[in-house]
Amino acid sequence: FPVTISPTISLRSVAEENFYSRFEIEAHAISGVEGVNDGGVSRVLDRRSLFIEVHGVGRLLFPLLANLISSGFDNCTLGRSFDIHPTDLIGGYLRRSDLGFDGNRKLSALKDEVSLYPEVLGSGGKPDLIISIGAPAPEVLQSWLSQGISQLFVDYENSFEIRIGPYVEPRNGACYNCLRIAESERGYP
Repeated sequence: FPVTISPTISLRSVAEENFYSRFEIEAHAISGVEGVNDGGVSRVLDRRSLFIEVHGVGRLLFPLLANLISSGFDNCTLGRSFDIHPTDLIGGYLRRSDLGFDGNRKLSALKDEVSLYPEVLGSGGKPDLIISIGAPAPEVLQSWLSQGISQLFVDYENSFEIRIGPYVEPRNGACYNCLRIAESERGYP
């Protein structure tokens, strides 16, 4: 479908109109290619409907959230409330002035600062995806599995490397603990 902004009345939301106006040139350039309908615009807009809950703390948390939000996944929430600690500080996303403040307050400010859309969606209900920074407690894992929530695990291999994965899809493969046991038996760290 053509990506044009016209002065006529539109059925698109304010967020969609804002997005289209900002990416109109790129969408036109790409949609001229045979077989490309809208230059990926609909896929980026579809990202808003994915509800992501992020669990964990540390220096990886807020850069991860900022990258998700700025790429269209603005329907994110924290798995639990916590106050920002000095070990969470990282340049660009958290400052010393954020220390002691609630992480949800910073997440809200981050959504206002980096979201592609002028109106941020509210979060609620069962998440579509859980991103876990570090290994959660076994009872938490069991809860996610019993609810049928997909999970992506992110962890520090060492001070220089981050491991992304495994991705666990309940009822469609091994759980996180089973994968870790299998890796351990094969001699992987």
